[in-house]
Amino acid sequence: MRCAACARLLFKASDPAALGCLEIKCPRCKTLTILRPNQSPEPKRPERDE
Repeated sequence: MRCAACARLLFKASDPAALGCLEIKCPRCKTLTILRPNQSPEPKRPERDE
């Protein structure tokens, strides 16, 4: 993961490494980067006939 403002390398990780929300402040330009895991959409319920 690189900083969006200055492209400095912030960290390296494997795919399932981050399960929660991460907040990383770039030591070079002080930009705050927030990463959130993708959440699957809520399952759709079948519609009921009334």
